[in-house]
Amino acid sequence: MITKYKALIVVTLIGVFALGVAAGYFGERYLMHVRAERMRQNRPHFPSLDAMAKEVGMSAEQREKVGEIFRRNEERFKGLRGLMQDKLKEIRAQLKSEIDAVLTPEQQKKFETMIEKYLHPRGGERDRRPPGREPGPESKKEPGPAPQRDPEREPKGESR
Repeated sequence: MITKYKALIVVTLIGVFALGVAAGYFGERYLMHVRAERMRQNRPHFPSLDAMAKEVGMSAEQREKVGEIFRRNEERFKGLRGLMQDKLKEIRAQLKSEIDAVLTPEQQKKFETMIEKYLHPRGGERDRRPPGREPGPESKKEPGPAPQRDPEREPKGESR
């Protein structure tokens, strides 16, 4: 009889634990990701060219001219992004050389290993760098420091 109650208590505790894990898992997915998605959707977005043309009452000729302005400025933005990436690369290289000047050769090797672990956390399965970035330090003669995190590339849960 006592062993029966002990078994019932153990099964109940395991069941409560399992329910807690399930509630935590699904609660986190629902509460955190659904709220984040709602917040993203509630942010005002700049209207599309079609919506702007309709709301402002643009003629077809005006719409075409405004579209051309957007296209020209997109090219400017792309150029600016390229300049920013080049400047960031230069700053990272300078940072790396300044750090190397402080470290001993042995520490530099350990630092390189640490950077490699950061760049390839799962043995090269997935790269943390956004698309279009240069390959990791292993393929360069002068490796640079670890890239900054890109929140847009972080894994996201499924939204409902």
